[in-house]
Amino acid sequence: MSGIKISKKILYAIAGVVALIIVITIYNAGSDATLTPTLTQALSVGQSYTLENPNHGGVLLVKTPGKFGSREDESKDSENVCVVEGSTPAIVEQETVVNYMHFVKVKPTQGECAGKSGWTSKINVK
Repeated sequence: MSGIKISKKILYAIAGVVALIIVITIYNAGSDATLTPTLTQALSVGQSYTLENPNHGGVLLVKTPGKFGSREDESKDSENVCVVEGSTPAIVEQETVVNYMHFVKVKPTQGECAGKSGWTSKINVK
């Protein structure tokens, strides 16, 4: 009989260790210490860079920095300057920060938007 009691104690100890490992794994699964913030390059006004959308689409240029987003009013079309195709060269004219987001005023040098100045997110400038 004493052999059975020892086996139950060992079984309970193993079950407790397994449950503890599962709980620790669940709580640590959401935190990844290896994540690093997105690094943006330092830009120089007057230099030529490439406009590229990280989502592989066009790059929207607007009249005012920080005016991105979905709105239902009809004035949103009047805020848009142009949509630049990816890999288009552009010259940086100005840089600013609006609500902790970095924006750059650029003037594309090729394509349909050549010569039109507009603001875009700094993440679109490579």
